[in-house]
Amino acid sequence: MPENSSAVHVLPVSDLGFLDVETNNFPKGKYMKLRRAIAALGTAFALSFSLMLAPSLAHAATVTINPRPNAVEAGQILAAPDGSVFTISVYDAGLAHGQKSVTHTYQTGNTLRQTANKIVQAINADTDLQAIGVTATLGTGANYTINSTSTNGTLYKQTTTGGGTNHLAIQQTLTISGTVTVDDKLTLTIYDAGLVGGKEAVVYKPNTGDTLADIVIRLRNKINNSTTLAPLGITAKVNPTDSSVLLIESPTFDATEKFTSYSANVKAGGTETMTLGSFWGTNGAQTIAVNGPVMAGEKTEFVLFNPDLPDYQKTINYIAQTGDGINKVACGLRTEINNDSDLAEIGVHATCGGGGGVLTVTSTSSNLAEFSLQLRVFCTPIETAPTKWPSAKQAKICGNTEGGASIDLALQMRQTLEAIGDKTTPPGRIDAAADMLKDNGFLTFYLYNNHNDFYDSGSVVYPPIPSGGPDILAVQLVEHNKWATPPYLAQRPKILGFSVGDQNYGYSLVFENSEDRHELNGNWIPNDSIKNATAHEAGHQYAFLAGNLDQSAAFQFAWDIDMARMAEVPVCRHTETDQNGSTANLPGLYNGASDYKGNFICGGDGQGFSASYGGDSVAVMKAAYPYYGQPNLPLTEVFPAIFAERAGFPNYIDNSGNLINGSDYIVTSQALLCTTLYVWTWAKEGRDPTPAEKAGVGYGVPNGTQNAFKACDGSVTYSDYNFGS
Repeated sequence: MPENSSAVHVLPVSDLGFLDVETNNFPKGKYMKLRRAIAALGTAFALSFSLMLAPSLAHAATVTINPRPNAVEAGQILAAPDGSVFTISVYDAGLAHGQKSVTHTYQTGNTLRQTANKIVQAINADTDLQAIGVTATLGTGANYTINSTSTNGTLYKQTTTGGGTNHLAIQQTLTISGTVTVDDKLTLTIYDAGLVGGKEAVVYKPNTGDTLADIVIRLRNKINNSTTLAPLGITAKVNPTDSSVLLIESPTFDATEKFTSYSANVKAGGTETMTLGSFWGTNGAQTIAVNGPVMAGEKTEFVLFNPDLPDYQKTINYIAQTGDGINKVACGLRTEINNDSDLAEIGVHATCGGGGGVLTVTSTSSNLAEFSLQLRVFCTPIETAPTKWPSAKQAKICGNTEGGASIDLALQMRQTLEAIGDKTTPPGRIDAAADMLKDNGFLTFYLYNNHNDFYDSGSVVYPPIPSGGPDILAVQLVEHNKWATPPYLAQRPKILGFSVGDQNYGYSLVFENSEDRHELNGNWIPNDSIKNATAHEAGHQYAFLAGNLDQSAAFQFAWDIDMARMAEVPVCRHTETDQNGSTANLPGLYNGASDYKGNFICGGDGQGFSASYGGDSVAVMKAAYPYYGQPNLPLTEVFPAIFAERAGFPNYIDNSGNLINGSDYIVTSQALLCTTLYVWTWAKEGRDPTPAEKAGVGYGVPNGTQNAFKACDGSVTYSDYNFGS
């Protein structure tokens, strides 16, 4: 994400006077449930969410999701020819940027075991991995294991070049204990999205003379001889140091982009015990602690996410009664879970009663069950015309079932983009820009209700949190870096759009309002014109794609000419005298022009001699069109503002199509002629204005009995006034 390739679209403070915050907020009544909203747009929404938990913000008892230990990652070097390079990437939220990679280059003459040991040493020597508790241990032969004591979920990815082979697998443990009884039924159920029906049962009934170790061996054989498990890479072996423990291995997430999970059960009355390791990355038991104080009448709640639930989520809550303690709250949540038919259908079950306000939740879903304290925001395509640009994946609406962006405004964003991409609507205005924007397959536009939804929409590719939003690292960079530092820090309460882009990457954010949890003053402003904001961000993207047009020397030159020449041009009507003594009343820069409120600048009919604003023509521009009056207005904001107007989406048309106040009324004047020539020529032709075009546009400046035509190429041509007698 290049530092010089980001831009922000803000509404200046001076514009706030005409905003009606109450009437421009978008009430929750306008939101549709996510699944139904998607259906209304004719969109397919197929995301494999994990099961997650998120707390409410109520001032009641809270919940803490107790971290589960990470499963052991088993590795084995199978081949290491000369030139092999082995890389293991560790993914954990406790690492800077969420990941860290260690690399070993094969040393000629080393055995496979020596190579495995060098990888172990590289992992153990890394101080970042040490800090989160990631360690590696050399096993027998060329085998090694990686373990993590991190309180976060830790995952691994391996890559090799040069012909080497490094096998990684997630290792689950199954311990058989108790006493053996003939014909007891022991069932290990394996859940994997690659299995028919999502699961397979491995069953064994002990025979006469069997020991606990025999049961482990029989289960191992059944797994390894399965014609359905073998193709998925699911294998088992006896723990070499404990014959009562079965080690079940499944491919690491890197290989399949899914997890394998397990449940174990002994038929009622059986004397054996089957105990699975409750590791993160499996659907083992997850404990959740309820914390006090408990206050009667207040609600404790969390949200369960799963793709098979209506709208992909279910809110579970319990309202505390008089005399309740944390155990009562935990058991109240347990009852709510177990009485819910939707949760029962996907195998979610809860228990309580162990004391300490602990709730235990399990799931037999074929998908990984993940528990989180953050309510996620999902982004899904807005598609109304599949054959038109942008493609479905390039325009998205973001929110959750409790709120989010408005469907009506999402359609306005989509329609704006379709119009920008259609060179016949309006005809011939932005042909070059339309072509370049449509040719970029990376560009995506997102509509959010507010900044907080953006912060919570980050998509994690590994491990997968498929929110459909921008990459989580990009989101964090904006939230904690760009918007937390000047110049964005002061502007954050007013940011209604933001763009990042270059030739190979780009996203644009459009917000319905500027609410931001990092700004406590509540000075949020609503977005009165989603269409203008969308076109504005498209202008940023075009500037990026065409080589940072908004930062070019040619654009700066055009702006400098405008500022210098406008300061010399009379504001309103003025009287001039020719060399014969004849006089005439000539129009000024703003005769006939309206200010941002829609009122004439020069007199009641627009043709007067005096302006309603003081100062020269530059000062009048900044007062009459507040967008251009922002302190230290960067040129990177001027280009998209003019582009949006040229595309047909000025900021004085609100979301309902009505006229409102807006700085784009500047087009009714003769201000910014050179800057406008630059933007319009690039938008239509995809090039700088020619010398002849720049020489033909400029300002008439009185010079005694002459008119000095000061053109956009910097030239000056004098001609005598001749008003006649």
